Amino acid sequence: MFAIPDSFRIDVGEIDIQHDFLVDMINDLIRAIELGDNPNCRTNFEAFKNRLVAHFAYEEEIMQTADYPGLDWHREHHRNALDNVNALQSQCLSTGRLTVDILEDCIQNVISDIAKADLKFAAFLKDKH
Repeated sequence: MFAIPDSFRIDVGEIDIQHDFLVDMINDLIRAIELGDNPNCRTNFEAFKNRLVAHFAYEEEIMQTADYPGLDWHREHHRNALDNVNALQSQCLSTGRLTVDILEDCIQNVISDIAKADLKFAAFLKDKH
């Protein structure tokens, strides 16, 4: 199963906890598929996407409060990540099946967000203090 590496922890508010929760959601769905259950594509993807949208909003609120100069870029990065998730959701809905490949792509979106964007924000906060 997937986990967020310790080197990707940013120690800001609830962000790490939310990252772990998003990964846990996907791991639970992968386990269900591996056990022969085909989780409902629409319901489960909507739940994941709603959590992701809430997580992005939380991050952006913290960044705005911190006067993070990379906020606009980070928002754009979030929009691109959501576009990718929407494409994966469309793929899922067109086949009617949630697959491990689709879920692994979702994990990659979360990891990419942390590696390409969140760690930059964490570095900004450390430099600021």
